[in-house]
Amino acid sequence: PTLSPSNEFLDKLFQFCLIQCVSMRGRHVCELCDDPSTIAERHGRIIRLGSAEIRVFGEAAIYAAPNLVFHFVSEHHYQPPQEFVDAVMSSVAPPSIDYLSLLKAHQLDFIENTDLTKACEHTDQRLIDGWAGMQAEASELLQRKALVKSKNIL
Repeated sequence: PTLSPSNEFLDKLFQFCLIQCVSMRGRHVCELCDDPSTIAERHGRIIRLGSAEIRVFGEAAIYAAPNLVFHFVSEHHYQPPQEFVDAVMSSVAPPSIDYLSLLKAHQLDFIENTDLTKACEHTDQRLIDGWAGMQAEASELLQRKALVKSKNIL
């Protein structure tokens, strides 16, 4: 089913995507889109989707979903089950200490989803398109910046 999502739901769902549980090697892309990008942006924050899951703590269940769910909801208006929507809207959310404590209490490993916002400010679209390319070029950029600082060149 499809339904145009509310801004409040998109805001909360994006928050859950800021913490990755069950990170995977490689990434999944949207098979419905011509553009295989897995980049998501909300209120100036940019993150990569498609390589991890999120956890949402409901009253009677812990919900797991691929973090690409944000793309499906925001771009394709996928309507998740109402129980999931209710849990997203009422649960404590990342990056709160209460949320991180729940993950730890349930022995769930997690990492923060890399915020690509700063990388996007200093690099071009090429870096976003390839993870390996982004890492290599970002590392090179940091090395050049450190060299410039150490020599007081600017």
